[in-house]
Amino acid sequence: MTALETLRDRSFLRTLVLIAVPIALQNLLSSGINLLDNIMLGAVGEVEISAAATANQLFFIGNVLCVGIANGTNVLTAQYWGKGDGASIRKVLTLSYWAAIGVAAVFWLAATFFPAPILSLFSKDPEVLREAMVYLDVTRWLYLPASISTVALMTLRAVGTVNIAMVTSGVSLLTNGFLNWVLIFGNLGAPALGIKGAAIATLIARLVELAITLVFLARFEGKIRMGIRDLLRPDWAVGRDFRSNVVPVVCNESLWSVGSAATTAIIGNLSTGFLAASGIFTTVNQLTMVAAWGISSAAAVIVGNTIGEGKLALVMPRAKAVLILTFGVAAVLGGLLWVGRPAILSLYNITPETYQLAYQILGLGAGILLFQAVETTILMGILRGGGDVKLVLVADTVFMWVISIPLGAFTGFVLGWPLAVVYAVIKSDEVLKTAAGLWRLFRGNWVKDVTR
Repeated sequence: MTALETLRDRSFLRTLVLIAVPIALQNLLSSGINLLDNIMLGAVGEVEISAAATANQLFFIGNVLCVGIANGTNVLTAQYWGKGDGASIRKVLTLSYWAAIGVAAVFWLAATFFPAPILSLFSKDPEVLREAMVYLDVTRWLYLPASISTVALMTLRAVGTVNIAMVTSGVSLLTNGFLNWVLIFGNLGAPALGIKGAAIATLIARLVELAITLVFLARFEGKIRMGIRDLLRPDWAVGRDFRSNVVPVVCNESLWSVGSAATTAIIGNLSTGFLAASGIFTTVNQLTMVAAWGISSAAAVIVGNTIGEGKLALVMPRAKAVLILTFGVAAVLGGLLWVGRPAILSLYNITPETYQLAYQILGLGAGILLFQAVETTILMGILRGGGDVKLVLVADTVFMWVISIPLGAFTGFVLGWPLAVVYAVIKSDEVLKTAAGLWRLFRGNWVKDVTR
């Protein structure tokens, strides 16, 4: 069966849509929370946007590590599910939950005892740092609930349970938006708390998300059927499989997230306006990438299930079909981002200089989106689903650390290039990762059964 024949296969398309669409909607709603914070704080001022972006770096790194734990677990879970081995899935998930809780504890300690040294890595503006401290003092309490929700909702994807994540994100978005309106601006008789109000709203929204997730797991989840007893009795028999698949992914996400934080530090130390413009693009980019993330997640599940079922001849046609869909969707979204720049920036209270820089960065982002979508589908979806986690580790981190970060710092601090050009240099790793992913994909030797 060819890729084009696969695209005409109703069973394949139905499976792809049933997984990708709810995940994309969940990501859209989740990104909408960040967008609401970004826009509402943007109505207050540039300093608040920059402060929130600075304070969120610690949570960003910790959350990406938890996502890495979940993604690594999903490589095993999808293949075990294809084999009908629910007991092994529960054993792997137990280790995942404890690993995520450990990550959350470490980052809470860092935010509690070393906030000033950490925040000063990303900005030297005293006003930005003061507001960032206020924001971090509240949001450090969401690390634990967010880690549990992230692992729970993401691992459910591997067995095809995707709607609950969409529901939790939707309720969280509504909660966060309403509380932002009340607490940032002082509506309904509440005091106008500014950035602290945004932090409180985000914390409450995350707690609501966790509550819904726990109720679902306890009362309605019927596929994995994991209980408290499983969590209290870790089975280290699957420890080697867990380490060989999860550790490379976590290392991948660690290096990538720290690298992303390093680029934020470069941007923030070049100028506060650059940090604000970059923060605007980052939030918008999360919205435009939701379709690619949905397709990527679906690809990982489909490839993993196909390998687990022993249907190896179908793996490559299905992978190519997913890639074709990704390219088409990304091209459309990139075009919409290009033409929508004035409307997007009209929502923000920023200086003319920052507006112009953000306009240029959004234009670059329209082109970057195409590469981001393709490499995300290949690396995070197809290759990870196929068990090739070590190649993904190399491709996703080497280009960032060897090329984009050093060149970004050199062109910004030493050569003094225009900030939009520096941003393009920082994002150049997306092009290189796409090339590496395509090379690996079409070689065809990445399909691995990683279960026992």
